Amino acid sequence: MKRLVIIGAGGHGREALDIVQAINAVEPTYDFLGFLDDGRTAGETAAPHDAPILGGVDLLRSLDAAYVAAIGAPAVRRRIVAQLDGIEAASLIHPEASIGSHVTYGPGLIMAAGARLTHAIELGSHVHLNVDSSISHDCRVGSFVTITPGARLSGGVVIGDGVWFGINACAIQGVRIGADTTVGAGAAVISDLPAGCTAVGVPAHPVEESAR
Repeated sequence: MKRLVIIGAGGHGREALDIVQAINAVEPTYDFLGFLDDGRTAGETAAPHDAPILGGVDLLRSLDAAYVAAIGAPAVRRRIVAQLDGIEAASLIHPEASIGSHVTYGPGLIMAAGARLTHAIELGSHVHLNVDSSISHDCRVGSFVTITPGARLSGGVVIGDGVWFGINACAIQGVRIGADTTVGAGAAVISDLPAGCTAVGVPAHPVEESAR
């Protein structure tokens, strides 16, 4: 089995461990070693799994293991991954997720239960698709994008790197969303959004520069 550590011992990291356990229940695939988290102390455990905190992110280079960066915030995830050049990033796809034909994705994908990719979709690296999110045909999604629970992308949507797409938000067919933009919860994107903004509302409109 592949040795694996999860970076980030918060809620997103514990959800990632649930995915590991679901994968292993179908076919033993990962030997989970523990969490790496710069904000926690080695020797602690992450409840409720009681999984060990091994130490900080720098420890990974000595572990001979692959990793997945279970950090929800795109900018933080990108910064951590930049420290780990040359180390294998695993992808975690829940057995209850759905991937259609002609779908490609880079390393580091986390795909939760109920997430769906339909057809002819391109995802970059270290993309996170949360519970019951869906991406439709011919979408192009950049790296370090977080699609949160219940979010929906219609066909042909293009999303730049580092976008946070909020819970239950949606985008109509063919819109483009610039890099490092935050789309707020429940927003409906019906026209293009520039890079680096925060967009909220129905229809979604920019309100301030994104801090993500």
